Amino acid sequence: MDLGIKELGITFLVGAFTILGLELILYYFLGIPLTGFFQGKLGLQGKKRTSNHRNTEVRDQAMRTAVFIGLAFAVGILAEDISFKYVDSIQSPIASIPDTLLPESVIKRLDLSKESSRVQTLIHDLRGEAKPSQLAIDLAKAEAFVVSDPENGKKVQDWIKNPVNCKPSDSAVGECPSSKQVADSILKLYYQAKNRAYDRENYYDEMKRIQSRLDFSRSISMIAFVYFVVGAVVGLVLLIPAARNSSPAKQQQFRFRAPIRIPGVLVILLLTSFSALWAFSRESDEFNKRAFGYYSSMLVKEADDRKQQAVLAKSQSSSENRKEQGDPEKSESSTVERKSTESSKNPRSSSNLTRD
Repeated sequence: MDLGIKELGITFLVGAFTILGLELILYYFLGIPLTGFFQGKLGLQGKKRTSNHRNTEVRDQAMRTAVFIGLAFAVGILAEDISFKYVDSIQSPIASIPDTLLPESVIKRLDLSKESSRVQTLIHDLRGEAKPSQLAIDLAKAEAFVVSDPENGKKVQDWIKNPVNCKPSDSAVGECPSSKQVADSILKLYYQAKNRAYDRENYYDEMKRIQSRLDFSRSISMIAFVYFVVGAVVGLVLLIPAARNSSPAKQQQFRFRAPIRIPGVLVILLLTSFSALWAFSRESDEFNKRAFGYYSSMLVKEADDRKQQAVLAKSQSSSENRKEQGDPEKSESSTVERKSTESSKNPRSSSNLTRD
């Protein structure tokens, strides 16, 4: 599938999810149908018409569908832009939800730490165990950190090569970098690696496919979480005053619907947000591994090319020197050949030499 078409489809899905998520709260909390999606059969539900008005109904349905598609694209673009600027922030509340609500064992198993995914790809548990991955070691051996971070790259690189000497802490101690210096150096390296990988067409196509899935899961996670917060606030507002101030008939209807619908909708939104956040973490890790891995392989290849060029240049230089100074072995063989030729042309001289 063409990447442009796929990106348009993802934008539409994000916009549709945003619109229908809002209707989910409006309809099940307040009884307000926005598009009629949750009324009766799933779809853009309109008013029932007689057989005499079927043509008009078809036109109205087509108009509603066209308006919904256009609105979904517009809302999708806006939601993706907001999620790109907000969710990627390490300080985002969405990224810190698992640290607050889930046990530490579950967080480690799902790898949902609020630490930057780019740092997590190279250094596992930077503020705890601080264990460099094999990919980080390969990049350090290729001198990648020095290239992207002239200020602290050398110190970070030396620590990655020998992590047993010390562990990064809040402040740098001697030759041991601080955790902030390590994180900053990795982020600088990430953008360098990403830009270099994007220069290769085959790398670019693969990473863009991952980027599309990453953008989708990030947007869905943010939207579902925002709607969860809105739904929780609206639900509390409805549960307290409505049950007290409404008529007995409405109180009975509300008591029947509220304990089921409001918690059910909130659970669905929260699970959707967590699921999308986990997918976002997985896709981010895959994207980062490819960016760092492709860059590492390019650096290794460039180093091998330089070694081969150096060997070739040295070989050519020594060959030229032999030509200029003359090859002793070649000169000696030429002398023997000349003497042999002269002896065959002058047999008398040869016999004299034999008698002598």
